[in-house]
Amino acid sequence: MTHELTPELPPDFPIEREPSWGYTDLLIFTCLSLICIVIGQLLMHGMAVLFHVDPRNDGTVVLASQMLLYGMLFAVLYAIIKLQYGREFWQSLGWVPSRVNLGSAALIGLALAFTVAILGSVLHTPDVDTPMKHLLAKRATAIEFAILGSTLAPLCEELIFRGFMQPVLVRSLGALPGILLTAAVFGALHLSQYAFAWQSGLLVTLAGAAFGWMRYAAGSTRASVCMHACYNLTFFLTLFAQGKHLPT
Repeated sequence: MTHELTPELPPDFPIEREPSWGYTDLLIFTCLSLICIVIGQLLMHGMAVLFHVDPRNDGTVVLASQMLLYGMLFAVLYAIIKLQYGREFWQSLGWVPSRVNLGSAALIGLALAFTVAILGSVLHTPDVDTPMKHLLAKRATAIEFAILGSTLAPLCEELIFRGFMQPVLVRSLGALPGILLTAAVFGALHLSQYAFAWQSGLLVTLAGAAFGWMRYAAGSTRASVCMHACYNLTFFLTLFAQGKHLPT
């Protein structure tokens, strides 16, 4: 017997139970995202030259380029969902009432952060030296990145991965393979932040699978965004308390 895992909503509440888009749209989004990343990098270096700063030591330029990148990615998603298919943007990406209480989702994110930290210790995850680590060594910059990493970053990532990509994979492959494949892509795209250490990639993939499970079980990206935001915030607060500043 199959159980519906979408939220129980009023009959007149418009909700996209199946994505209107497919693999072609995922490919288009991927190609346009790569172009956006290149544009973002060029603009970051252009601002660095214009204002005579070093992006490796000045977090303001990096933060500005990151926010610009998120804006471009949102624009691409909007064009695909709203302009091409004529669907409601937020509801199509699963921004609907959650079957799981958002407070519970936040607590699960907190528990996940500590679980990942323990697994990282067991796996002897290397403390790699990256440009981002140097930026986060400055308290002011670290606070700015913590705010971004606990608000806009999880929102953008969840809408892209669990709102846009995962429903297509779940529809064609099934729940578990779709969640895991989405998580694998999510983990792979974060590898560069950790100097391609496989332990970090594995941990981010596991976290992505947990976010995907929340999205599927709750029937809402609100829940996975809340869980992801609390997960990131827990790492930042823990590291601040220890007097360290590292990326999540």
